Order: sequence, then structure tokens, then C-alpha cells
Amino acid sequence: MNNWPFSSNLSETSSDHSVEDVGPIQWRDRTIWTVGKRGGWPIDVVEQERREAEHHLLRILLGHPFYERISEILKDTSNHHRKKVLDVGTGEGTWAIEMADLFPHIDEVAIQPVMVPPNCEMDLSKALPYPAQSLDIIHLRFLVNKVPEYLSLISQSLHLLKSGGLLLIFDNFTIPQDDLNNTPKGIQAFHDSYNRSLKTAKIQKVITEDIINILRGNGEIKGDLIKVPINHGNGRMKQLSKIHLINLKAWVESTKYMIIEYGEYTDSEFDILSEAYFKDIDINQLYTCYHSLWLRKA
Repeated sequence: MNNWPFSSNLSETSSDHSVEDVGPIQWRDRTIWTVGKRGGWPIDVVEQERREAEHHLLRILLGHPFYERISEILKDTSNHHRKKVLDVGTGEGTWAIEMADLFPHIDEVAIQPVMVPPNCEMDLSKALPYPAQSLDIIHLRFLVNKVPEYLSLISQSLHLLKSGGLLLIFDNFTIPQDDLNNTPKGIQAFHDSYNRSLKTAKIQKVITEDIINILRGNGEIKGDLIKVPINHGNGRMKQLSKIHLINLKAWVESTKYMIIEYGEYTDSEFDILSEAYFKDIDINQLYTCYHSLWLRKA
């Protein structure tokens, strides 16, 4: 039985670094942000463009995720205080900038310092936690496998959220599947190698039920499962699914540092794994499953 609070909706980032090492390194032709033995992910222009493209693809498919729920809080000015929003791991800041444009009375959004609205500030100096119960909305997107203690981050976020505040989580906790929720062997083998590298890097493996267990008892939990086709479909969806495939290829390339440096695979083995991955995509009608999960704090 499926116990997730989800409805289904089909929408046809050198292993010898010390633990103390934190910061960017040059690895081959990529710029990688490393955190000692906790892994590393690209932060270069290629990765920024990939994330930007993914954001706009999802915007076309979904509109603004959570927009209705966000509006309920940000348009409510009855308590006469400026709303505070935290975009955790904001990356290139696209979501934060859009929220600041849509809701000019937002007081604070963590963001990168490029072409931002006046109510959208860069604040990389503040580390979690902020004062307890000080934030109206906290947004976490695509941070699974990027944060060593993801579940701890969820717990901290709940501590920072005001009563009636909104915690928004948008991520991908599964791997490509077909209509029957089956994953082909080549794709499974690739993700097995990736999971091995995550374990070596001491990065917590998280599934959806883990998050729900943390959230349970803190308010009403709701969510959606959004299935996005990979290189198949009809008409406009076919074109969007091709863009999705391009983005997926860039994502696979972004895992190369982790798989080679932490999974201890060779370049040839990585090539074999990635070729098998995309061969499965070519011969199967598969989907990426995104999880949209939110909680209104009691």
C-alpha cells in the first residue's frame, strides 16, 4: 500500500582532500565545490545553465510550483509584518528572484548577487539556524544528495518556521521509471554506482518516507508526484521531453566527479555506465518523477 501523502500527476553534481577542505577546486575541465570527504558537485557555468534550463522547463510544465500556497501567506498583510522567505541552497537564485518580483513586500530572500530586485538580498554570511520561528516560508529544492545531513536540515527548517508558516520541498527521490514503476537494468546500475559514491562520501541517502517521518506531527502534510517524460510524448510535450533529455545528459555528466573520485570507478567504467543509462532511455518510455511536498506548520 502507498502511504505517501501524494496524489499522482502526469505532466506528459580528489578523493585525497582532508575533511577540513571546503571550497572550489578545478577538476579536469570542471569547477567543483568540495566539502572534504563529503563529496563535491559542479558549480561552473555549465551546471548553472543546466539548473536554469531545468527551472524553466518545470515552470512551463507546472507553472510556479506551490504558487497558490505561497500566495496565501505572502498576500496576507493582516498581521502588518513584512514576510520573510528563505531559499535554502539557492544556486543561481532563479526561484528567489521570481518570488521577489511577484511579491514586492517580501523582506528577505537568500540569493546570489546578480540582477536582483531591491527586496531580494544576498545573504551568504547567515548560517542556519536563524532565530527560531522567524521565517514565513522556507524553500528547499534539489538539495538531496547535495547536503551531508539532509534530514537534519529539514528539522532545522521546522525549528525556524513560524506557526502557520510554509515549508516547501521540491526534489527527485527516485530514478527514471516506466509506467509500471520499473527501472531498466542499465539505469539501475548507474544509480547503484552513484549511491556507492555517496556512501563513501558520507552523504545521507534519503527516501521520501524519511522526510515524512520528520514532518509528521508538525502540521498538515500534502504533496504531488509529477512524472515528466524523457524523450517521448506527442506534440508540445515531445519537444519539452527532448529538452528534458538534454538536461538529464548534463546531470549525468555532473556526477562524474563523485562517481570517479568517491565511487572509485575508472573513466572507462563511467562511460560504460552512462552509455547503458541512455541506451535504456532510447528503447523505453521512461519518466523522471519529481516530488512536490509541503507542510503548513501547526
